[in-house]
Amino acid sequence: MSKCQFDNGFPRGVLAIRIYFKDGEPGRTPYADLLMTDRVVETIQWTEPKQRKPFEAGINGYTLIYDERPKMSWDAWLGKEEQDKSEPAIYRVTEVNVDGCGGDATEFVQFSSVLSDKEKAEFKAALMEAKKSPDDLDTSDIIEAALDSFGKHDGTLCPVPYEGAIEF
Repeated sequence: MSKCQFDNGFPRGVLAIRIYFKDGEPGRTPYADLLMTDRVVETIQWTEPKQRKPFEAGINGYTLIYDERPKMSWDAWLGKEEQDKSEPAIYRVTEVNVDGCGGDATEFVQFSSVLSDKEKAEFKAALMEAKKSPDDLDTSDIIEAALDSFGKHDGTLCPVPYEGAIEF
């Protein structure tokens, strides 16, 4: 009996194909689980023509294919930047031990885009510098002063959910 024929000679179709990489296996050999019309699952190396050939007669336009291998985005294929960082990002900014007794004060700051790790570090440094001011500033004043000295001048205080947290 052929892998794609029943004993009576009728074709044994492939209902669905799942393509994947096996966990823990060295190399990047793609495997495929083929769900046959008789509900038997056949496993083959997907890129090996000799293993795939016996099943090709059972694969048609009605066969569902689930390709679970990691993929690049369309923009990456086109050579464009993978992530569009132009969406606004809101950060929770917390001044720790604001009253000297362990209390914290939190404000929210919105930027026009997500901050890089370097920008977060620079903003935190600007917050620490503003906090050293001889004036008795509250948390929102410290944040405003830090935003003035921070290189990314589009940050504003806001009362909405946030992207990440920055403590100083």
